[in-house]
Amino acid sequence: MIPKLIQESSDLLSKMYDDKQILFSYSSIQKNNTLFNDFYHPSVIRYTINSLLGIQKAKSLYKLNWDLNQILNNFISKNAHRISNPGDKGIFLYILSTSRHEKKDSYAKELLDILIERKLWSELSLQDISWAFLGLIKYIELNNDSSITESVEKLFKYIDEYFLNKDTFIPYHNLRLLRKAFVSFGAVTYFLLSLYEYSRVYNDQHAKSIFKECCLRIMSLQGEYGEWPWFIDTKTGKVLDWYEAYSVHQDSMAMLFLFRAINLGIEEAKSSIIKSYKWLFGANELGVRMLTRRPFFIYRSIRRKEKWEREKRFLRATVLHVLNKSGKKLDSSYLEINRECRSYHLGWILFVWSGVDNFNEFVELEL
Repeated sequence: MIPKLIQESSDLLSKMYDDKQILFSYSSIQKNNTLFNDFYHPSVIRYTINSLLGIQKAKSLYKLNWDLNQILNNFISKNAHRISNPGDKGIFLYILSTSRHEKKDSYAKELLDILIERKLWSELSLQDISWAFLGLIKYIELNNDSSITESVEKLFKYIDEYFLNKDTFIPYHNLRLLRKAFVSFGAVTYFLLSLYEYSRVYNDQHAKSIFKECCLRIMSLQGEYGEWPWFIDTKTGKVLDWYEAYSVHQDSMAMLFLFRAINLGIEEAKSSIIKSYKWLFGANELGVRMLTRRPFFIYRSIRRKEKWEREKRFLRATVLHVLNKSGKKLDSSYLEINRECRSYHLGWILFVWSGVDNFNEFVELEL
């Protein structure tokens, strides 16, 4: 039996897929039971790779109607030349390694050249270096290639030494002076996932210790409604901005580290998970459901009612960091729902929740 969450997410993702372009949409909006998709944003390549990652995990466990091998080969033929970001290459390497695809070796070699030989790791964001790291770890684990072990260990040392504030156990967004000041919650989840996988595959106790400390610090920032903040001050560990509050953080990306925290005996992660996904069902700042059933759809976020939201977010975070102050929660009159959905969100749901046999109220959508 396929859990309702997996089936519904897979079905919605199929409506976001264009079999001519071999792409999943960047953004989708539901109007009068009709889905309108955008396949033209540059991030459509990244979102397609995310979607394939989730489908691959779900397809390995359930009888879903996806011909993954055909889609993967078609995507390589039509769009592989568009994969330029090292982070995207890392997640794609994860997919290729898991499927034992013949292209996996060339992607691993290319990533090692970028990160180790040319030492471009220092120019990457936390998200991109975490994704690249994750892909190489999966490649080593599944392909038994010890020849690159030393290089991956070296990459971990770089990350440990340069990307982590040892006082707060909050990682930096990148190594540029201004942006080291604050990091996004989303990037932290990828950092923690890659850290856990490295500690597991290499049996590295130092990495495991960092994972635990960082997990506990991030969990302490969860809001009263179970919401996760957007910007975090890397120097103080304070929340700089709560908005946007993203559904994908609530139902899947937080679980990238919370499920693994449970594996390491952090029991309070269970209640953190429950609070996190209940946010989607109305236990949030606006008291509204972010998930509909007929048709199935998940709204992207709760955000501020303002123009130039992204630019103002960076400005606020910078000012609050300089003043050593925390970001404030807003009255509901200043907030609104962002009613789009993005394909990578469904991809992460499939990746995170496939094979999970507890938290049934969410897996079966019975809240």
